[in-house]
Parts: sequence; structure tokens; C-alpha cells
Amino acid sequence: QGGGLVVLKDKEFKQSFIDGINKSWNPGLINKRSKNFKNASFFEIKRLMNDSKDNMWVGAKGKVSKVEYLKSTSSYNITTYDSIKDVNGNKILNTVFALEEDSSENIWVGYWIDGLVKMSFDKKKQIYTTKNYQFSKDDPKSLSNNYVRDILEDKNKNIWVGTIGGLNKVVTNGNGSISFDHYLNDINQKNSLSNNYILDLFETKNGTIYIGTYGGGLNKIEFSNDNEPRFKHYTTKDGLPSDVVFQIREDFEGNLWMQHIREISRLNPKTGEIIYFDNQDGFTVDEFKDNAMHFTSSGIMICGGVNGFTFFKPNNISVNRIKPQLTITDFKLFNESVEPLEKIKNHVILQKSINDTKEIELPYYLNSMEFVFSSLHFSNPKKNQYKYILEGFTDKWQYSKGNERRFASYTNVPPGKYTFKVYGSNSTGVWTDNPKQIKILINSPWYLTPWAILLFILLAISIIYLIIRNRSNQIRLQSELELESALHEKSDEINLMKLQFFTNISHELRTPLTLIIGPLQQIMKGNANPEYLKKLNTIMYKNSVRLLKLINQLLDFRKAESGKIKLAVQQGDLVDFVKEIFNAFEEIAIEKDIKFLFLSQEKTLGAWFDNDKIEKILYNLLSNSFKFTPKGKSVKVTLEKVNKGENALAVIKVIDYGIGIPEEELESIFERFYQTKKENSSIEIGSGLGLAYIKHLVEIHKGEIQIDSELHRGTVCTFSFPISKSVYDVDSIIESQLTQYDFKYIKQEIDDIKVNEIIQQESKKTKEIEHDKETPTLLIVEDNIELRNYLYNYFNLNYNVITAENGVEGLALAAEHTPHIIISDLMMPKMDGIEMCKKIKTNIHTSHIPVIILTAKAGLENEKEGLETGADEFVLKPFNIEILKLRIENILRTKQQWIQRFQTDINIKTFTKLSNKLDQQFLEKAIEIIKKNIDNPEFTVETFASEIAMSRSALFKKLKSITGQSTTEFIRIIKLKRAIKYLKSGKYSITEVIFMVGFSDPKYFRTCFKKQFGESPSQFVKSLNKEM
Repeated sequence: QGGGLVVLKDKEFKQSFIDGINKSWNPGLINKRSKNFKNASFFEIKRLMNDSKDNMWVGAKGKVSKVEYLKSTSSYNITTYDSIKDVNGNKILNTVFALEEDSSENIWVGYWIDGLVKMSFDKKKQIYTTKNYQFSKDDPKSLSNNYVRDILEDKNKNIWVGTIGGLNKVVTNGNGSISFDHYLNDINQKNSLSNNYILDLFETKNGTIYIGTYGGGLNKIEFSNDNEPRFKHYTTKDGLPSDVVFQIREDFEGNLWMQHIREISRLNPKTGEIIYFDNQDGFTVDEFKDNAMHFTSSGIMICGGVNGFTFFKPNNISVNRIKPQLTITDFKLFNESVEPLEKIKNHVILQKSINDTKEIELPYYLNSMEFVFSSLHFSNPKKNQYKYILEGFTDKWQYSKGNERRFASYTNVPPGKYTFKVYGSNSTGVWTDNPKQIKILINSPWYLTPWAILLFILLAISIIYLIIRNRSNQIRLQSELELESALHEKSDEINLMKLQFFTNISHELRTPLTLIIGPLQQIMKGNANPEYLKKLNTIMYKNSVRLLKLINQLLDFRKAESGKIKLAVQQGDLVDFVKEIFNAFEEIAIEKDIKFLFLSQEKTLGAWFDNDKIEKILYNLLSNSFKFTPKGKSVKVTLEKVNKGENALAVIKVIDYGIGIPEEELESIFERFYQTKKENSSIEIGSGLGLAYIKHLVEIHKGEIQIDSELHRGTVCTFSFPISKSVYDVDSIIESQLTQYDFKYIKQEIDDIKVNEIIQQESKKTKEIEHDKETPTLLIVEDNIELRNYLYNYFNLNYNVITAENGVEGLALAAEHTPHIIISDLMMPKMDGIEMCKKIKTNIHTSHIPVIILTAKAGLENEKEGLETGADEFVLKPFNIEILKLRIENILRTKQQWIQRFQTDINIKTFTKLSNKLDQQFLEKAIEIIKKNIDNPEFTVETFASEIAMSRSALFKKLKSITGQSTTEFIRIIKLKRAIKYLKSGKYSITEVIFMVGFSDPKYFRTCFKKQFGESPSQFVKSLNKEM
């Protein structure tokens, strides 16, 4: 390295050779005999290589040189190649570490840092080309690493490149380009390369390739069936002195010789035996150099080092085959030696010396032990080796050599059975045939003995059993309690539903009773004219029929529930039957401006069915659809035949595009007593029997019914039933053919609808009586058109009556007209009377309006709920209309009396208490605003309205309703009452008081004062003085 190249003739080298091993040659001889050598100057020579023409190639820093021996002149010709370029076109200046000639006489050059170069020559060896190959992160088939340590062409003409980043095999592609297969270390693959840092590649005479690595020992390539390389490893665990293998060479007998950092080792490939030699065997070289091992043609092995080189003939080396005698010299527990018969914690561990002991029994707490051993072979004891294992505790053999470690220590060994084994070798690596071994038994503590464990298991099982049994009892008890609670809840729910049902039935019954009793009372008075008497008789008859119908519905439902309704199926044309029912509704569809369609996949359909049940089912579904389908929308009836197994089914659908049913209510709509909780729903607020009754009828007909709906989109009611005769019982079959349909049920129901329409039309023709402005306005909110018209006709003589059919309309009319009093039904669609009353009483513009609630719900709870929302009266249906009239008059009279007292009383605070809290707060605020501005002559109605945050008109209506005075009159009377207070104090003169209460004109003040209190201010003061 830096000293150039020395060419030493073979004859001169042989003269200095002495037979045997442990001979070294001093490089100082070169200087002493330099006249015999031809020298050439190179810098950093790392590799020499003889080519097929017996030329020597020299790899140095930044260049490659070829040295040719010229026999004619007995001289050397040197050709230097120092212009080799890398992939980027730059001249390579780094050191050559590898040289190899392939079978095509190309020269492969491996560089440190600059990768691999292929030199190709023409036939005359005059012109050459080079190609540089380097690692590229963008090309997975590029060289694995740019630091090349060795290159080898094997007998199969494969070129292998060893780098510090793995093994590469050159692959020549079809287009002549070159790529690389990579073989790298993989910790998950035991047959992968042991270490990526490759130092040497070597092929034996039989074609086996070996790889020397830095840190991974020796690798042997073995090819599998798929011709993929698999790597067998030889490391220090197998007897190598070091896992750094600089170079590999083969002797004449086929043994492999390896050069390590400080040792030379020999591997017998056939037996796997490894022997190594170091300076204890006579070497004078302290440390060997890489790439400094050579096997001459005469069988001499030369190994170069940092301070000379060693050479020897391998076949002259003899191996010591004497196997060592192994002995265990000491046994320790917790670092204390144990002597035979010695008691340790009341236990005798050894009965005789440890070397003669075959078994050791230990208690569980003496579980940290150490074995000391020695190999009785003294030719070179430092090179003796040991391998040992405690089977059952570890699964890997441990290795040590010489005096480095002649003991094996194990701590915290759990209870169990173990075997300690130890092998020993002599200085040349000859191992004992059999190990020295001792069986060890570490007893378990008493609580880990089989009997104790069995007892613990039984105890654990008992405890677990008790826990499970206790938990099971708890779960059972909890389940029973939950079941009982669920049953109670269900019972409470059913009772509540029944209560609601009977309440609604009561409502359904009380309303027609009201419309029978009320007109009857008027007739009994004998003052009704003939035309009005006819109307009263019509109302009474209609509601008598309605009562009868409700009672019949209840009886029919009870029959259905108790199973007393029987089927009577006949054969008939189902298409024709459904078409007739469809025709019965066409007139209603035209009147309501609803598009009505009937669609059937069959022109005729012979079927067995109960015409009475199907009529009632279809009527109820259709009437419900018409009720909740808005004007301009459509209702469809479809019929189809569906085969289900051996039986045929008729599937009828009633489809509407009305307001729909909320999703959360779909599961409950068929339950008896169920009523909707939503205002905008296709389920009518009623008794809660309709759909439950229909479901019973469908089930009696061995069918099924289903309702699908989407709120604001519409509803599809589907019911199906079998139409084969074989499905029905013999006693429910009527053999005669069904040809005529009387439709009594539908005709009666449709007639009722038409009568209602007539009554509604007649009610619109009722003449309105002209009233003056002083007539009180009465708002009637009632969803039943007959009762609404009856109340309208009765009160229209004495009141300016306006009507609404639900709470939403009633609330809007109350805000618009500010009536003097409101009569409202309790149960109504869209918004009930309680909700409407609450909104009226909590709105400052309408809070003063008295509200009378008409209800069919008897009971303190309902009355309490209504009164809590601010209702002034609760009237139970059926009611006496004369008494209702008196109650209205009393409310209005009481209100008028309060207004009169407020106007005439001289004390502001005496009569300001109102029943409605919101009105009270409004009045107090209004008085407070005036008092704050009492001396302000510029305080106007506009200022007042602005400060109280109301419009002038709203303020006027509010004050007029509460106090009977306009805004101006209200301001004036409050000022005058304050003037009374000032005058009564005696502190101020009349003139002072006039200006203190905001009057700028004394004359106007006196006029207003006398008009309000009946005397002038001066007369009032005089009367005060007399009283004093």
C-alpha cells in the first residue's frame, strides 16, 4: 500500500522456503535483495489478478494496469487504463478492490464507491470500451451497493458480485443490457445470506461457491430444486474462531482455508470439522490483511499480515486427535460453592462430589445455580473450547473457549426437570464424543404440587360455581323483576290506552249527545220558528244515527275480538266486486277534485271471498285515503293475483298521495285503542278502533295487511287474502254464486258523507246578521261542523260570531280580530284547544281574551290542565246552551265592571290586579312608563308605543280590551290620578300640580279633571280641607 509492485521470481522465493508450519518471511528482505527485482510505482494496490494469457492485472487507486512479461527481452510491459468513466461521465478516481476476467476475456473491475465496470476489448486488445454499473433507487434491478469487494465467474459462466450491501448475480437480458439479481440477509429466512457485508467469493474445484463475510462467518451456496441459491452458514457456533472471513482458498486435498483477523482456519467440507490456528501456534504475524492469502502452484499457502507474512504447506500440518477429558469442578448456588453433604437451608444438596453426581434435587427457592467445568487437555489450553446447555430451560447451545468462560450460570429457574450438558474440545477442535451431564429436579412449592393444584382447582371450581349460581339467581331475579316491571308497564300502557280509548269514545258520544240535547232544549222552550225548528230536527236525527253507528262499531269490534264474527265465503268475480266499490266512491272523488284510478292485472278473477268483510275493509281504507288526500292529488286502487305455493292470493292496494303517517307510528297503528300522537297524520283522532278492526277482519279472512307510509309523501295500504276454496273451512263456505252486490254498509256510509256535505252547504247559507261596532265579537273554534254551525246560529243573534275548524285557524283569527271571548273544543286536529289556549294566553296581543273550553273529557286532570294554561271556564259536553250563554255574559260583565272601576277610582293601584299574569305585567309597565314621563308635556302616543315596544294600533287594541280606553284616554287618566295624589299631599298648589303632571294648558286640565271626577280641581281641594 503505497510501496508499488514487487515482482519476485519463483526460484528466488523457493530458496527461502523452509518446510513446515510456523515459518514467517520478513519483508525487509526485499530491501536487502532489491537488485534481483523489477519495480514499478503504484499507489494503493488492493487486488492482483492473472488472466488467461498469464498477464497480471493490477488494481490500484484510480487506475487498472496490465503487466505483460516479454520473454524476448526478459522485461515487463505495463499498460495503464486510467481514463475509466462513471455513469455520469466523470473519471473514476477511487480504489480498485476487485478484478475478474470472464470467459469472453472481458475484465470486470470492482471499485470502492464507484460500483462495477465492465471492460471490453477488440480482438487485437488495442481498443477497449467500459460500462459502469451503479446502484439506483429508481431501478430495483440495479447493483445492490456501490462498494464492491469481490467478483467471481463460476464454472457455469455466472458472474457474481460481492458488495458490502449484499450478493449480486449478473443477468444478461435479451437486448444485451445487464441487470442484477440480489441475495440479501433476511432475519425471517434462515437460509438467506448470513450478512450483507461480503469480503470474498471463492469457487472450489467441484464448483461449490463459498462466501466470506464481515460478521456473518462463512456461507456456502446450495442450489434448491428451483435453482434458487440457499445459503448454509458456518459461524463461531460451528467452530470458526471469528465471524470475519477475509479470504478463502482450497488445498490439494479439498480442504478450505480461511484467513481471519488474527487466525487461520481449516474446514473439511465432507465432515464439517473446523480447526483453527493463531499466534499461539507459532505465528509471528499479529494481524492479517484482507486479500493477502495465496495458494501457490507448488502447494504453499501464503498469508500476509501487517508485520510480515506466514507461509506453510497445508499437507504437512498434523492435527491433534486426542479427545480431551471433561470434568465438572464446582457447583454453586447463589454464587456460593456447594460441598458434598453440606446443608443449605436444611437441605443436603450433594451426596458426593459434583463430578460424580448424576442427579441433583433442589427446593424451589434454590433456583439460581452455576456449573464450573474444565477440559483436561494441556497442549494449548487457551484454545480448548466448550459448549453447554440446560435442556428444558434454554434451547440454544452456548459456546466459550480457553479461559474466557469455563462456567455456566442460570438464574430464576422455575420448578421442573432439567438436564445440564457440557462438551469440551482440545486445542485443534476435536470434541468429546459424549457430554458430561447432570439431571436436575427443582421441586415445586407446596402450593404448586399436584395435590395442592388439584385442591385449588376444586376450590376455584366451587367458588366459580357459587359465583355463577349466585349470579344466575341474581340474573333470574333481575329477569323476573324486569318481566314483572315490563308486565306492569305493559298493563299500565294498556290501561292508559284504554283510558284514552274510553275518553275518546266519550268524546265521540258526547258531541252527538250535545247536538241532540241542545236542540231538544230549544224546541221545548217553544219559541223556534218553523224553518229553524226543521234544522234542529235534522241535527237531532243525524246525531241520533251517528250515536247508533258508534255503538254498532263498538259491538262489531267486540265481536271481532271475541271471535264471534264468522266467515261466509262465496265464489264470485273479485275484479267486478272491487270495481263496483270503486264506482261508489267516484262521485266523492269528483266533488273533492281527487284523481281516482282503478288498475287490475286481471280482467276477471274468479275467487272465493266474504263480500261483507272485503266491503268493510275496502271502505275503511278508501274513506281514510280520501279524508287525508288534498285537492288535486290522486288515490289508486290496484288488484293483482299472486301465486304463493299451492294457493293463489288476491293482493289489493289502496295508494294515496296524502299527508302520510310518521315512521315511528307505523308499528303501532294496528294496536287497539291506539291514537296518533302527531297532528299532521293520516290516522284520524278518534276511538282508536278503525285500523285494529280492519286488521281483525283481514285475519278472519286468513289474510295479511301492511301499511307503508312516508310523511308528506303518501301511504300504501296492502292487504292480501287467499282466494282458493280449499283454504277455508267447510262451514264457512256458501256454495251459491255471488252475482249481485247490495253494498248496504258502503251505501249507508256514503249517504252519511253526502248528508254531511248538505249540512255543510246549508250552514254556509245561514244569513249573517248585521251588528254594530259595540256588539262583542265571539270566536268559535270547533272541528265538528254540525256543532260549530249550531253554536254559530244560536249566538249569532247577540254576538258578532266568527268560526274556525281547528286550533291553527282559531289562533290566526284571534290574532287578527282580537275577539271579546273565545269558545273552543278541546280535541281537534292540527292543534287542540289546550295548545291554542296556551298560545293565546302567552301572547301579549291576545293574553287578555277570555277562553271557554268545551270538552267531552270529564275529570279533574283535564280541567286542571286547561285552567293551568289560562282557560277561564271548562264546560263539559253535553252542555245546556242556555247556561253556556249565561257563562259568556257573566265573563263579559265581570270584565266590564273591572273597566268601570279602573276608570272611576282615583287610586292608581287599587284596581290593577288582573287574572292573567302577562296582562298584569303589561298594565304595570304601561303605568310605569307614564309615571316616568308624568311631567313631560311632549310625551305622546308615539313615544308611549315606542317605549312599550308595540305598534300604535296594537297598543290601542290592547289598552281598549283591558281598560276600555284609547291610548290617549289611558295616558290622561293616569296623569289625572297622579294629580289627585299630589293635591291630597297638600304640598303643591293646583298650578304646580298642572305642570307636574305634564299639562301645558290649565284650562284643558280643569276640563279633563271635572269630566273624570265630577268636580273642578279647586272644589276637590276645598272638600279635602273640610275633611281635615
